[in-house]
Amino acid sequence: MVVKKDLILRCREILYKGKIEEEDKIFLKELLENHPFYEMKKGVGIKDFFVEKTIYGTTGFNIIRIDGSTTDFSFMECISPKNNIRKIKCACRTSIRPTIEKIKTDNNKIIHHELISFDEIVNNWLIENKKIDLTLNPNKDNNHEIYFISEDTKNSFIDFHNKIATLIEITRQEHKLKHKGESQ
Repeated sequence: MVVKKDLILRCREILYKGKIEEEDKIFLKELLENHPFYEMKKGVGIKDFFVEKTIYGTTGFNIIRIDGSTTDFSFMECISPKNNIRKIKCACRTSIRPTIEKIKTDNNKIIHHELISFDEIVNNWLIENKKIDLTLNPNKDNNHEIYFISEDTKNSFIDFHNKIATLIEITRQEHKLKHKGESQ
């Protein structure tokens, strides 16, 4: 039985060595079959894989199709696809991205929600807005973000978030330590 943790470690190992070996390609093809949008990702068929920086600055997997077209894929979507609440949280993060970018002064640091977590903010917003339109953009090839179709929904979350969020800029190590403390 393959454990999620082992799959994640294998994917990260491939990502960070940069070069995809033949045995890695076999593994990636099998893994990709678990992607919720496998048919769209494979298109006319998979010719090859490569590693490239994503729009978020991380390293990600890409597919070269038989017809020469390319697309990216999230190995995490293959291992643990997003449920509806995770997709809504992604749309909420997309909504506040301009706010985060205004605050961020150091590319080596990240913005952390202090006092009340981002998840708590989203959960409270959802409780207060039970009848809000949560329609998300449709999945499309090479689409890198999830967002709300309704501008009113997006603006509702931005307003709610900005009223109660306390944002601080910290290092990734500080962020790990804060979250480690929260899980104990």
